Amino acid sequence: MNDWRAILWRCVSRLPVLGFHKRKFREGMVAADVRHHLGEVVYETVIPRNVRVSEAPSHGKPVLLYDMRCAGAQAYIRLAAEMLKRERGLGQNAALSC
Repeated sequence: MNDWRAILWRCVSRLPVLGFHKRKFREGMVAADVRHHLGEVVYETVIPRNVRVSEAPSHGKPVLLYDMRCAGAQAYIRLAAEMLKRERGLGQNAALSC
Protein backbone atom coordinates (compact mmCIF):
# COMPACT_ATOMS: atom_id res chain seq x y z
CA MET A 1 0.00 0.00 0.00
CA ASN A 2 1.29 3.48 -0.84
CA ASP A 3 2.42 5.62 2.08
CA TRP A 4 -0.23 8.29 1.50
CA ARG A 5 -2.96 5.65 1.36
CA ALA A 6 -1.77 4.12 4.64
CA ILE A 7 -1.80 7.53 6.32
CA LEU A 8 -5.21 8.37 4.89
CA TRP A 9 -6.59 5.00 6.03
CA ARG A 10 -5.32 5.56 9.58
CA CYS A 11 -6.96 8.99 9.63
CA VAL A 12 -10.34 7.88 8.30
CA SER A 13 -10.40 4.64 10.24
CA ARG A 14 -10.92 6.65 13.42
CA LEU A 15 -14.20 8.33 14.25
CA PRO A 16 -14.84 11.81 15.63
CA VAL A 17 -18.03 12.44 17.59
CA LEU A 18 -19.87 15.06 15.54
CA GLY A 19 -22.86 17.28 16.25
CA PHE A 20 -22.69 16.78 19.98
CA HIS A 21 -24.67 19.00 22.34
CA LYS A 22 -23.44 18.56 25.90
CA ARG A 23 -26.78 19.56 27.46
CA LYS A 24 -28.74 16.84 25.66
CA PHE A 25 -28.79 13.71 27.80
CA ARG A 26 -29.47 11.28 24.94
CA GLU A 27 -26.56 12.56 22.86
CA GLY A 28 -24.26 12.15 25.84
CA MET A 29 -25.49 8.59 26.25
CA VAL A 30 -24.92 7.84 22.56
CA ALA A 31 -21.40 9.30 22.66
CA ALA A 32 -20.58 7.27 25.79
CA ASP A 33 -22.00 4.12 24.19
CA VAL A 34 -19.97 4.64 21.00
CA ARG A 35 -16.80 5.15 23.05
CA HIS A 36 -17.57 2.05 25.14
CA HIS A 37 -18.08 -0.22 22.14
CA LEU A 38 -15.46 1.18 19.77
CA GLY A 39 -12.79 2.26 22.25
CA GLU A 40 -9.63 3.67 20.68
CA VAL A 41 -11.25 4.01 17.27
CA VAL A 42 -13.13 7.09 18.51
CA TYR A 43 -11.24 10.35 18.90
CA GLU A 44 -11.41 12.12 22.26
CA THR A 45 -12.22 15.45 20.59
CA VAL A 46 -15.92 16.18 20.24
CA ILE A 47 -17.22 18.53 17.53
CA PRO A 48 -20.13 20.48 19.04
CA ARG A 49 -23.17 21.72 17.18
CA ASN A 50 -22.44 25.27 16.17
CA VAL A 51 -24.28 27.83 14.06
CA ARG A 52 -21.05 29.29 12.67
CA VAL A 53 -19.95 25.87 11.39
CA SER A 54 -23.33 25.52 9.63
CA GLU A 55 -23.13 29.02 8.12
CA ALA A 56 -19.59 28.73 6.73
CA PRO A 57 -20.41 26.65 3.59
CA SER A 58 -23.18 29.03 2.52
CA HIS A 59 -20.57 31.79 2.53
CA GLY A 60 -18.22 29.64 0.47
CA LYS A 61 -15.61 29.34 3.20
CA PRO A 62 -14.30 26.65 5.51
CA VAL A 63 -15.14 27.36 9.12
CA LEU A 64 -11.53 28.18 9.97
CA LEU A 65 -11.65 31.11 7.54
CA TYR A 66 -15.23 32.07 8.33
CA ASP A 67 -14.88 32.27 12.12
CA MET A 68 -11.76 30.69 13.58
CA ARG A 69 -12.75 31.67 17.14
CA CYS A 70 -16.11 29.87 17.27
CA ALA A 71 -16.42 26.72 19.37
CA GLY A 72 -16.84 24.46 16.34
CA ALA A 73 -13.72 25.77 14.58
CA GLN A 74 -11.70 25.41 17.77
CA ALA A 75 -12.93 21.81 18.09
CA TYR A 76 -11.80 21.05 14.52
CA ILE A 77 -8.37 22.49 15.39
CA ARG A 78 -8.20 20.23 18.46
CA LEU A 79 -9.28 17.26 16.30
CA ALA A 80 -6.47 17.97 13.81
CA ALA A 81 -3.97 18.19 16.68
CA GLU A 82 -5.24 14.89 18.09
CA MET A 83 -4.97 13.25 14.66
CA LEU A 84 -1.36 14.44 14.31
CA LYS A 85 -0.51 13.29 17.82
CA ARG A 86 -1.91 9.81 17.17
CA GLU A 87 -0.19 9.60 13.79
CA ARG A 88 3.15 10.50 15.37
CA GLY A 89 2.55 7.89 18.05
CA LEU A 90 1.82 5.25 15.41
CA GLY A 91 5.00 6.20 13.58
CA GLN A 92 7.10 5.92 16.72
CA ASN A 93 5.55 2.57 17.63
CA ALA A 94 6.18 1.25 14.13
CA ALA A 95 9.81 2.41 14.29
CA LEU A 96 10.28 0.75 17.67
CA SER A 97 8.85 -2.55 16.46
CA CYS A 98 11.22 -2.82 13.48
